[in-house]
Amino acid sequence: MGNRKAWGFLGGPEELSWTPKCAAGRKPSKFPRVGGPQDLPLGTILTLDFHPAPSPAGRSSADPCQGVQCPAGQHCRAQGRKTSCVRDPTAVCRAQGDPHYTTFDGRRYDMMGTCSYTMAELCGQDDTLPAFSVNAKNEHRNSRLVSYVGYVTVLAYSHSVSLARGEVGFRSRLPASLSEGRLRVYQSGTKAVVELDFGLVVTYDWDAHLAISLPERFQNQVCGLCGNYNNNPGDDLLTPDGTLVSDIVEFASSWKLDDGDYLCDDGCQNNCPSCTPDQTQQYGDSRVCGVLTVPEGPFAACHESLDPHLFLEDCIYDLCATGGDRISLCRALGAYAQACTELGISVGDWRSPVNCSMSCPGNSTYEPCAPPCPATCNSEASPANCSGRSCVEGCVCREGFVMSGGACVPASSCGCTYEGQLLAPGQAIWADDQCSQRCTCDGATHTVSCQSVKGCPEGELCQVQNDLLGCYPTSFGSCQASGDPHYVSFDGRRFDFMGTCMYLLVGSCGQDPALPTFRVLVENEHRGSKTVSYTRAVRVEAYGNSRNKDRLNGILQNLPFQAADGRVQVFRQGRDAVVRTDFGLTVTYNWDAHVTVKVPSSYAKALCGLCGNFNGDPSDDLALRGGGQAANALDFGNSWQEEPSPDTCGAGEPGNCPKLDSLVTEQVQSKKECGILADSSGPFRECHSKVDPQGAVRDCVYDLCLLPGQSELLCEALAAYAEACQAAGATVQPWRTEEFCPLTCPPHSHYEACSHGCPLSCGDLPVPGGCGTECYEGCVCDDGFALSGDSCVPLASCGCVHQGTYYQPGQSFYPGPGCETFCHCQEGGLLSCEPSSCGPQEACQPSNGVLGCVAVGSVTCQASGDPHYTSFDGRRFDFMGTCVYVLAQTCKTRPGLPQFTVLQENAPWGNGKVSATKVITVLVANHTLRLEQMQWTVKVRVDGVDQKLPVELAEGAVRAFQHGSDVVVETDFGLRVAYDLMYYVRVTVPGNYYKQMCGLCGDYNGDSKDDFQKPDGSQAADPNDFGNSWEEAVPDSPCAPPPPCEDCHCSPELEEKYKKEQFCGLLASTTGPLANCHKLVAPEGPLEECVFDLCLGEGNLTILCSNIHAYVSACQAAGGHVEPWRTESFCPMDCPPHSHYKPCANTCSLSCSALSAPLKCPEVCAEGCECDPDYLYNGQACVPIQECGCYYKGIYYEVGAQTSRCVCHANGIMACQNHTCKPEEVCKPHEGVLSCVMCWLWGDPHYHSFDGWAFDFQGTCNYVLATTDCPGVRREAGTRAGTSLPHVTPVCLPPHPQVNGVLTTLPVSVAGGRISVTHGASKAVLVTDFGLQVTYDWNWQVEVKLPSSYRKAVCGLCGNMDKNASNDQVFPNGTVAPSIPTWGGSWRVPDWDPFCWDECKGSCPTCPEERLEEYKGPSFCGPLAPNANGPFTSCHAHLPPENYFKGCVLDVCLGGGTQDILCQALAAYAAACQAAGITIKDWRTQAGCGECWGGSWGREISLQSFWVLLFVSLCLRLLVFLCVVP
Repeated sequence: MGNRKAWGFLGGPEELSWTPKCAAGRKPSKFPRVGGPQDLPLGTILTLDFHPAPSPAGRSSADPCQGVQCPAGQHCRAQGRKTSCVRDPTAVCRAQGDPHYTTFDGRRYDMMGTCSYTMAELCGQDDTLPAFSVNAKNEHRNSRLVSYVGYVTVLAYSHSVSLARGEVGFRSRLPASLSEGRLRVYQSGTKAVVELDFGLVVTYDWDAHLAISLPERFQNQVCGLCGNYNNNPGDDLLTPDGTLVSDIVEFASSWKLDDGDYLCDDGCQNNCPSCTPDQTQQYGDSRVCGVLTVPEGPFAACHESLDPHLFLEDCIYDLCATGGDRISLCRALGAYAQACTELGISVGDWRSPVNCSMSCPGNSTYEPCAPPCPATCNSEASPANCSGRSCVEGCVCREGFVMSGGACVPASSCGCTYEGQLLAPGQAIWADDQCSQRCTCDGATHTVSCQSVKGCPEGELCQVQNDLLGCYPTSFGSCQASGDPHYVSFDGRRFDFMGTCMYLLVGSCGQDPALPTFRVLVENEHRGSKTVSYTRAVRVEAYGNSRNKDRLNGILQNLPFQAADGRVQVFRQGRDAVVRTDFGLTVTYNWDAHVTVKVPSSYAKALCGLCGNFNGDPSDDLALRGGGQAANALDFGNSWQEEPSPDTCGAGEPGNCPKLDSLVTEQVQSKKECGILADSSGPFRECHSKVDPQGAVRDCVYDLCLLPGQSELLCEALAAYAEACQAAGATVQPWRTEEFCPLTCPPHSHYEACSHGCPLSCGDLPVPGGCGTECYEGCVCDDGFALSGDSCVPLASCGCVHQGTYYQPGQSFYPGPGCETFCHCQEGGLLSCEPSSCGPQEACQPSNGVLGCVAVGSVTCQASGDPHYTSFDGRRFDFMGTCVYVLAQTCKTRPGLPQFTVLQENAPWGNGKVSATKVITVLVANHTLRLEQMQWTVKVRVDGVDQKLPVELAEGAVRAFQHGSDVVVETDFGLRVAYDLMYYVRVTVPGNYYKQMCGLCGDYNGDSKDDFQKPDGSQAADPNDFGNSWEEAVPDSPCAPPPPCEDCHCSPELEEKYKKEQFCGLLASTTGPLANCHKLVAPEGPLEECVFDLCLGEGNLTILCSNIHAYVSACQAAGGHVEPWRTESFCPMDCPPHSHYKPCANTCSLSCSALSAPLKCPEVCAEGCECDPDYLYNGQACVPIQECGCYYKGIYYEVGAQTSRCVCHANGIMACQNHTCKPEEVCKPHEGVLSCVMCWLWGDPHYHSFDGWAFDFQGTCNYVLATTDCPGVRREAGTRAGTSLPHVTPVCLPPHPQVNGVLTTLPVSVAGGRISVTHGASKAVLVTDFGLQVTYDWNWQVEVKLPSSYRKAVCGLCGNMDKNASNDQVFPNGTVAPSIPTWGGSWRVPDWDPFCWDECKGSCPTCPEERLEEYKGPSFCGPLAPNANGPFTSCHAHLPPENYFKGCVLDVCLGGGTQDILCQALAAYAAACQAAGITIKDWRTQAGCGECWGGSWGREISLQSFWVLLFVSLCLRLLVFLCVVP
């Protein structure tokens, strides 16, 4: 008998492999099966002896049907002498959903087991029937409580056809015709069809829906989960021995197959999901599952032929089980649609109403009524009766393309057909079961050539795995890099190498030609110490693709995903990302510092790189790239450096730990810290025989020695050893506790010390071959939640799957290589796409892991010195104004370009003859970042809050960090602002901002002649006119004109002197240290400016050094290399204690922040001060590592620093607990500190009292907001903070502040310094020594804060601060006021204004009801509505928007729809959200407010704003009475 052949059709559509198959082990049968597959030992070749169907030759010669060939599932019928092929009466068995089974006889049941089962096979006594078997393997996906069909196997005619969920690639392609056409496998619509000539038809949608159709002649001849097909559903639950059972689990277990999966289970049993009445009603709605039964709905045409109510029940149940996720809904509705299609009934468009769009591969489009047999590369394998079949829904190839293996390819690119099987060009298969005959498709000639080979390479055996015949490894070797990093080669050699460049970890070198080539590269970095380095990125190159941890060819992907036609899988396993190839290479990386590489034994003696040669001899593992052995690990590591290295990378000797041996002995004996690893009675005891702990102990102790006090290093060392133990199959006992190395899991997840299989992930994307059977620790999503990126979200909140890739909710993306389509994924799996194209100066390519329209090139504008400007287009000019100016901003609104503004404040410098940059403010992504001159301690003020560097905002979209001696603000779209906090600033914008810019940097249109364009579009006559036109009227702007420069030129003698090399001439010296820069940055302009500045500065050498530094900085930013130019006597850089000057200083990875999280460090050099060894930069000074603080959510905190909810501990760990401001407070920044402000008023005005009462009061007089002069309150209350003021001090804060009635210029200090009034970036701030703080934004918002000691001791419009909002509306005498106007009037301050009022009388502003509805709409205040799904949605749960929404509507309505008022109202809520740490989306574009709108930033107070503020005073005065009696 011949060998049975196995065909694996895996995949989305259709991947098929051709191999002799070893029989899967079957549970021994309890009764004889006649004519069916016999039980054979695992690994033997199974031969089936089948009986063909009766031959037509046996018919009577008078039979008209003699010689008539009918398609499978049909038979000939004669009417007189006329014949026709009619469908055989059939019965259908189904497994669908999670899964719901329906037997041939109509018995329905649910079974959630995850094993392999016999669905249907021949087991009767009729020898005339051909034998067959259909098996199915189930799997968990997004819930551990339910399962789905994931793998289907059909055995017939000596072939085994396997259909696996979602597997694309590495298998053969459909369609296929086997056994002379008696067995066909093809794709029809969205499903695979296995069709036998005796009437068996098996369909599987490569997802979860399996249908088996049998003609009636198989009645009472079959068995399995589909029942016995005898028209009696009552006896369908028969076990193999013929016993009728009632328990579903017992029945299913009896039909289990032994497939080697020892982790499979019998399902949920007694804790299966159920529906509540509310869920049944919700999901049964006609807009959800109920659409199945709508009489006039899309499925109505099928109702008569197939009752939809059973499918409705299944649909509702599935949504209950998965929390209502869209994939389950679409899957359930699709099951009914497919069942109707199988009956030849086409249904209507059901996808659009329920948002179940179908994703099609490239070069194809979705059609609801597509051809049942599409054109393919193997037309001979298509069914014979396609023309008579009903249409199906599916994807149709565009003209000129045909289907091949699930993809639409040009007809000219079709491959070859070999024994009925379609091969892609270049595809090779084994033609025999000994792997000695290899056949390859020649794509040019479309022919197959076969040749004899010697068999499998050494170290591999020819065998079947996963239903595929091939050469498989007999063993594996493992290499790892962990810690700082410690390397262990394949042959077990341990060494330390601290390089920070990119290196070849392992690659194929001289391997057998039959083995694929590959490379694994690692990129290392310093993190807080120059003596150690860590792995920051891993890149795997195989099959022409490059995978960088979770990226494919530079594009960031959500896990899991596949590449190279399924030959490479990338998935998550515990805390690791795993890259696995079909040739046995497996790479794991824990996204931090631990990398392992496992290679098959066939690569022995054929590897190179840091992991050694894998020849079993550790003594020769330090082989150099060019040959020979390295003398030490440093030389060895450097020889395997890859790619040109930037100046910022390098390698040095490992750090020294003199007492390492004694420390190791001490810890092993104490069985503490690292000694836990070797404790013979500790949690790792069962691993010692498989993984020697001694090396791990030594590495662990070494790391702690070099970086003392970093407990995280100890935990990572233990975790790395635990992972190695679990990978080796050893049991690890629990070793983490709540106090020792607790693993913090994200919300909606929990820690498991030993979990198996693939994590439950959104998108239901499969991992071919599974995620392994090894035990691993990690965080696991709770029931009802699934992974979406790094977060566990409810299943109903999952994102979208498009063309086999998962996208998170809110993610926008270009799905194709040409950026021709732009898509946006919404929560719940709703996907919308629209045509798109890249704009001018843009190219479609990956950037920061995202495919998109990326700017081509960039331009830089610079301001330096007194200051000298160089525009984007290269125009040089001088402008010495000392106000605030728009340096650069977006002035056009081209879609897709983020808006931003860079403001520059200049101030007199040096001898006062010139000015220099004092402050740089960057407004971008709804954040404001302020950099101030000479602010060495606090580097950046973010949204009014002082932060130490580095800072990350908007999920990394905006970063501020120190680079050398510069502070840099950088965005993900290419904006870069660098400021040295003293002398110069550079603004770099990407090329796609061409013709979109304005400001002092010009319009960036390539023409320098028109760079003096003013805001009104006209051209300025000179630099002064141009510069002054871009003044930004900021309240605290100095705007003091510099003294006139009467002698602003150099004498010839001084000019000649300063051009010499010992002065400015150093810049242009062709033999000097800056000569390498000349080709990148022309020195002529900087030389001229340097000479000019030095002349005006009267030879001040500080000016000289600043000019040279500005040129050096520009050169290094362009990637130039600078030789040392500073000396102890020439321009020495004054560095703080414990640091030293370096031409290429590392201020990023040698910082305290780098200890907590890998940072995105620049790849170019910058000169500056670098901390000495054993010291790290904490944003203020170089400190010992033990004094480093915490880097938490993009912000650095010192040890002991507290936020509203977190405390930083000495070990770098941020301990946090949930915290919100009290009901009477709101979280806002105040003078650089985020704190809880108690009372505020804004807009119309809208008040918010100390106790949280929100009310509106439109009085136009002067009123008491808060005072201690309250009836019934003892005067001592005012002195609780130790304050004693001699008299009442009235302070007025209008645009022109007054103290005691006298106009005063801020800042000012009175009452012996106990009261100070200063101006912040956009507001006046009054502060007292007893804790009172009052701020006024010069426009329409006031905030009052008091310490808690004043509780129940104040009164006024802000209330009494007693935590009871209900008693705030009281008169000064303590009685309750009947109305707000009368109450407000009772707190009026007596003054001379006879025209002010507490309540409008007569002709008052009104707001018609119809206008109210208009202003509630999306074009006005709608984004603030509580139920709005807009830019502020993420903030609603943290800061209820109701009061802001009502206030906005009222203000805008009374103001006649004025845009300015709308923008201020929206900005008030936006500022409150951002101050609370909530990231909000861009609201300005939708509202038309513009990026640089800023209320108090350079805008005149509008008439409406003026009217609104009359509640303070007609002259815009705010009187705050500090009444404290001595």
